[in-house]
Amino acid sequence: MTHQKEHITPEVFQQGIHELFVCCKDPRSNRNDIDRAIFEGASLMCATLRQLGYQEGIDTFEMMCMTIPPPSNFVTTFN
Repeated sequence: MTHQKEHITPEVFQQGIHELFVCCKDPRSNRNDIDRAIFEGASLMCATLRQLGYQEGIDTFEMMCMTIPPPSNFVTTFN
């Protein structure tokens, strides 16, 4: 994950979430941009929770849901 070794400060968290919201609200963002922003936002949230001491469950969530970032041509049956 991109944030595992970084110390998450309130400013780092705020900037990461701001980038997620901006990407999702920008009408020029395509599906791949939004998928990547969601992945990065979830990664930031996991790193923040881990740093705050909520280790239990975060490792399992990352292993099951976030091990491999979605490829640029990521497609699901829900698209």
